[in-house]
Amino acid sequence: ILSSNICDAEGVEGEFCAGLAKNKSVKSLCLAACRLGNKGVAHLCDGPLKSHPTLGHISLQYNRLEAAAAKSLAQMLAVNQALRF
Repeated sequence: ILSSNICDAEGVEGEFCAGLAKNKSVKSLCLAACRLGNKGVAHLCDGPLKSHPTLGHISLQYNRLEAAAAKSLAQMLAVNQALRF
């Protein structure tokens, strides 16, 4: 649970995305209220979430998401077979 950490879009790109991609044991990730915005969600969806083999749940509540984030999530969900919630 990393909720309420004000990391914004820049905080999830780079090392965070690289580390999440390498971690094959994480099953649930809560990034609620982290001010990710559309750009932060795009970083996650274009990177580690697209092919993460074990992540079954992600929470992105309260991140000021708009239609662009929904599009990124839809494209990622079209290829990710593990994410369920």
